[in-house]
Amino acid sequence: MAITKVRASGINLSGNTSYLNMPKGATTQRPSSPVVGMIRENTTLNKIEVYNGTEWRALKENVPSIEYLVLAGGGGGGGWGGGGGAGGLLTNSFAPASGTTYTVTVGTGGTAGVYTTTYATGGDGSNSSISGSGLTTVTAIGGGGGGKYSNVVGRAGGSGGGGGMVNASSGNIAGGAGTSGQGNDGGLGGFKSGSYYIGGGGGGGAGAIGGNRNQPSSYNGGNGGNGLQSSITGTTKYYAGGGGGHTDGRGAGASFQAPGGLGGGGIGGNYVSASSGLAATSGTNGLGGGGGSAFTADASQLAGSGGNGTVIIKAPNSFTISVTGSPTLNPDGAVLGFKIYEFGTGGGTFTIS
Repeated sequence: MAITKVRASGINLSGNTSYLNMPKGATTQRPSSPVVGMIRENTTLNKIEVYNGTEWRALKENVPSIEYLVLAGGGGGGGWGGGGGAGGLLTNSFAPASGTTYTVTVGTGGTAGVYTTTYATGGDGSNSSISGSGLTTVTAIGGGGGGKYSNVVGRAGGSGGGGGMVNASSGNIAGGAGTSGQGNDGGLGGFKSGSYYIGGGGGGGAGAIGGNRNQPSSYNGGNGGNGLQSSITGTTKYYAGGGGGHTDGRGAGASFQAPGGLGGGGIGGNYVSASSGLAATSGTNGLGGGGGSAFTADASQLAGSGGNGTVIIKAPNSFTISVTGSPTLNPDGAVLGFKIYEFGTGGGTFTIS
């Protein structure tokens, strides 16, 4: 086909409200001897492309992004030891591919340490994730379980579990390590002082390490580390707080209970005797908090389990989105210009078109 050259410094089509119909064809139909500046519609890729002298490059498209919050399950509180670490927390955004189905997995909280013939470490929370073709899988790591009596460190996780206690006159018990970019380490657990025990360490949170034992006074468990705030749902709230460590109330701890971190961390228990004391509380579901630690060898002094995680996506109204798995639409009320879906432990999928 002959090429007609238009000899002008510019072509003004501003008065035309219809369209400019440019050459189009498959990738295999590209010109055999392209020249810099050639432009065409590639019907194989469904994109406008330009030859830059070396290769054909698609014009960049301004594709709106989906914002996400991926939160794993929190770790369970240990038996007579450390609080559970919060679930790992990841927030960011990505440009979705039209027609691609993305799979959502939501982690559950770890089990509380349960006394049988001995004390038990808290269970780890399970991971949460978003995956799909063309997306590097986003995986938040479950929180580490709290350490137990005697001499058992907190477990590693999204945030680490607090250190347990030791039957010795000195020494600290380490908290578990948190995952970089997702959470923090658990606090130190303590030792025996006379006939009493120094408290267990607090579980780490997404925003702060777990508190060490003896805060604010001897025999107290460490506070759970605070989580981080997000406004993805239109309401600002904390997520991923660590669980409080165990307190020996026979000493100066009295009736103190170590607070859980902001973001759903469970409160630590307080031991008075083998049949008397205060139970811990569990991490909050949907906030991925760690469970508090308690004595556990008495039915009234049980440790707390970790809170379930969540996955939240925030998509502009310009997207048509279909979902499976029964997520909650706009969990904290409608936000102008967006659709917000919060997935629970059943998980599900979402597809953009």
